[in-house]
Amino acid sequence: MQTNTSQIQDIPALTALRNMEIGETCSFPIERTSYIRSLTSRFGLEWNKTFRTKTDRELRIIKVARTS
Repeated sequence: MQTNTSQIQDIPALTALRNMEIGETCSFPIERTSYIRSLTSRFGLEWNKTFRTKTDRELRIIKVARTS
């Protein structure tokens, strides 16, 4: 059986998003932008949560804020 190591490495991001309270923010490396935006869209719908994302090109991060 083959293990997908990218899924194992991404569990902390998924856990961080799931545990966010309203008003909290967290940051991720900008290289993960498409993945993080996909997570916030998909799981926000499933978990009935709303997220806002913003990229900071100078700091090379994507910021995620939980809005509801």
